[in-house]
Amino acid sequence: MTQESDTQPENPLVGVKVVVNILEEGVLIGITRGAVDPHVENCAVSPSDGLAAIMAVVPEVLERAIARWEGQPRFPAYQAPAAATTARRTGRAATGGQPATPAPEEGVQRPRLF
Repeated sequence: MTQESDTQPENPLVGVKVVVNILEEGVLIGITRGAVDPHVENCAVSPSDGLAAIMAVVPEVLERAIARWEGQPRFPAYQAPAAATTARRTGRAATGGQPATPAPEEGVQRPRLF
C-alpha cells in the first residue's frame, strides 16, 4: 500500500512565510519555510511604485527561493578556523606564566589613570 504523499507531489507553498520590508531606499523581501534557510532579496521595485507593484515581485522571488532550496536548502555550516598556536594576549608571556611587561623598579611610581 502506498502512502498518499508518495502519489502526490509535495506542495512547495505549504508553510511558506513572506516578509516584505518597505524602506525609504528600497524593498526587501524575505521568504522562508520549515527546515530551510531564509531567502532574502533587495528588489528593483521602488516604494513609490505602490503596494501592487511590490506584491507583483513576490512570485518571482518565491520561484528563486524554491529553486535555491531544491539545490541547497541550508547554507554550509560554519567551520571555525583552527586554533592559533601563538600565545593569547592575556598579559602573560607565552612561557612561564610571568607578566609580559617587567614590574616597575622599587621606588618608581607608575602613573595611574583613575
